[in-house]
Amino acid sequence: MTVTKKVLAFVGCLALGIFLSCASSIKQRGEKISEQPDLGQIAKIGKAATVQIGSLSVEGPPTLGSGFFIRQDLIVTNVHNINQKSFDGDFSVAKLVNKPTWYKIEGVMASYPKRDLVILKVAKVTGKDPQILSLGDSATVKAGDSIIVIGNPNQGRKRVQGDISKGTISRRTPHFFRVQARNVRPGYSGGPVLNVRGDVIGIISRGHGIGAGYAIPSNHLQALLKDIPAQAKSLEKWREEPLIRYYQAEYRASRGKFASAIKDYDTAIRLAPDFADAYINRADAREELGDLEGAIKDYSTAIRLGADYAFVYASRAKVKSDLSDNKGAIEDYNTAIRLKPEDNLLAVIYVNRSSVKVDLGDYKGAIEDCNAAIRLKPRDTILAIAYVNRGEAKSDLGDYNGSIEDCNTVIGLKPIDTILAGTYNVRGKAKANQGNNIDSIMDYNKAIQLEPDHPEIYYNRGVANAALGYTSEVVTDLKTALKLLEQVNNISKSAAETTRVHLNVRPDLKTDVEKAFRDLE
Repeated sequence: MTVTKKVLAFVGCLALGIFLSCASSIKQRGEKISEQPDLGQIAKIGKAATVQIGSLSVEGPPTLGSGFFIRQDLIVTNVHNINQKSFDGDFSVAKLVNKPTWYKIEGVMASYPKRDLVILKVAKVTGKDPQILSLGDSATVKAGDSIIVIGNPNQGRKRVQGDISKGTISRRTPHFFRVQARNVRPGYSGGPVLNVRGDVIGIISRGHGIGAGYAIPSNHLQALLKDIPAQAKSLEKWREEPLIRYYQAEYRASRGKFASAIKDYDTAIRLAPDFADAYINRADAREELGDLEGAIKDYSTAIRLGADYAFVYASRAKVKSDLSDNKGAIEDYNTAIRLKPEDNLLAVIYVNRSSVKVDLGDYKGAIEDCNAAIRLKPRDTILAIAYVNRGEAKSDLGDYNGSIEDCNTVIGLKPIDTILAGTYNVRGKAKANQGNNIDSIMDYNKAIQLEPDHPEIYYNRGVANAALGYTSEVVTDLKTALKLLEQVNNISKSAAETTRVHLNVRPDLKTDVEKAFRDLE
């Protein structure tokens, strides 16, 4: 593809509204917000300052993001929106939302990588001058304050430009604000959070699910503006800086290149030992590579540095549970719940905590957690896990009919194979406990078809075969279970994000298998 064609293709993407963007409320020059705040007026003015921003990238599809004007020639956005190596700085552009006003990004005036902030120098190519945002004092922000956030989120395959969300600050720390607004989701990154006077009091930097996200307090931007230089640095030179390459490592990690990403995370942490987000991302990569102790250490460091997000506690809890530190996992899940995360994450936390409670024998507590998750009406995958975990806890309490009913609900949801295998295994045990061993074996057969490497399912089927007097089948199942136990220590499998199906290998399984062999003799 020639350079010209690359530009045309990229501009076409923008014209079709493909860019993610965020908007913010501003005070127009010569235009004042009334003393009695009109949120509609603020949103309208803020929308006029919003830009769609991005670059053609040599590392993948166009990088897409949002930003806002703080001066006629200066745009604020997140580092992660503009960090990828481009074909040429000339092809990094910005466009006002819903308007044919284009800007060329000439370079970087200042950046604060540890806070995911960058100020870009731009030059107008065509169209009218932008509106300008005023910065508020984020030190005055309180939990419960009303806010407006404007962005261009994904809604299915459609990208909505200039979507307006009204909400509140639900949590305030020196390092970040947690915002709750109706439609905040991916697509808002880089956009401002506005108070009822139309001032920017934060910049959206990350989100989880729909309706909530995290913002960088605006005073970090105020501090960055104090030392702004006279000349811009080229995007290409800026992107080669070690702390900017950290954001490129995030891109590689998202594509499974964890070992490579960790090297850049190591560099970023060496240069900036207080870079909390670098510890979080290195922890995620370490977990993917099986370094669970290292992951816990990094999550703990991030929390100590002030990144005490609910999702960090939830991530550390999951790793602790994988290491059989069930007490520590419960403590972290409890903390995450106290921080009142958005409903999607909250449902995941309840489901995961229910699995740990099952491990601890707290079956009533597990059922309560599953009930809480189900009430939140999460998406189907999380909902299915909530039902199967509840079904297992019910079975352990002797409510076999209730267990079978929950498992039937899961089967009707048609979840992924790992969840379905766990469901057939749980239903098979409930049926066996009712004395219906023939039907239980049919369920175990289905579970094994879906999950052929799980030793506990073979053991359960062996027990059912033993009850029916099928000795040769029992021997085969127990031998298979022992062989699989030699190959793996734990096969908890990720089902969705930080959620796991309760298919872990219990520590005493080998003892039970060996006892079953002795009983045969």
